[in-house]
Amino acid sequence: MDIASQVAGEVFETAHVGGTSLAHHHHAAPYVAIVLNGAYVEVNDTVPEFRGQGTVVVHGAGENHADRFASDTRCLNVELPNDVLNPADWDGTTAQAAMLAAAKSVVIAFYRDPATLSEAVRKLCAALRHRVTDAAERPLWLKRVIDEFPWTEAVPLREAAALAGLHETHFSRAFRQHTGM
Repeated sequence: MDIASQVAGEVFETAHVGGTSLAHHHHAAPYVAIVLNGAYVEVNDTVPEFRGQGTVVVHGAGENHADRFASDTRCLNVELPNDVLNPADWDGTTAQAAMLAAAKSVVIAFYRDPATLSEAVRKLCAALRHRVTDAAERPLWLKRVIDEFPWTEAVPLREAAALAGLHETHFSRAFRQHTGM
C-alpha cells in the first residue's frame, strides 16, 4: 500500500496452505508478522516456537528462520525501517502491551480504515523503538543471567538468583519487572 510505503516499506497479507513449509530464509528489512488465523511452527536458531492466531512475531533484518504451517494460515506483515529494531537488543517481552496494541491498530487500519494505516504503522515503530530502549537500560546482572544460563532446561530459581548475585525474592521480582516473565 502506498500509505504504508512512506512509513515502513510495505504492509501486506500472506496466505499459506496447511501442511506446507518455507525453508530457512531471511528478510532484508526488519518486520512484524501478525497471525490473523491458522497456526504455524517457526524454527529460529533450531528452537521451534508455535505461532497461533493473534500472535505477533518480530524479526530483525537478516534473521534466519523456517516456517511449517500446521493449517491454512493468514498473516499481516509490516516491513519496518532498518533503524526500528536492533536484534541484539530485542527480548520480545518488554512493553509487550504497547506493542500488541499498536499491532492490533495496524490490522484494524489495514482492513477497515486504510487512511489511518500510516499513523498506525508509526505507532508500531514507536512501540518497537521503546522496547529496544528498555532492553538497553537493563541491569548488568540480568544480561549475564540471560546470556549464560542454560535456558533450554528448567531453570531453578535458586541457581538463576545465584548467577545474578541476588536474593531469590529480589531476583524474581526484578526479573519479572525487566522481562515481563
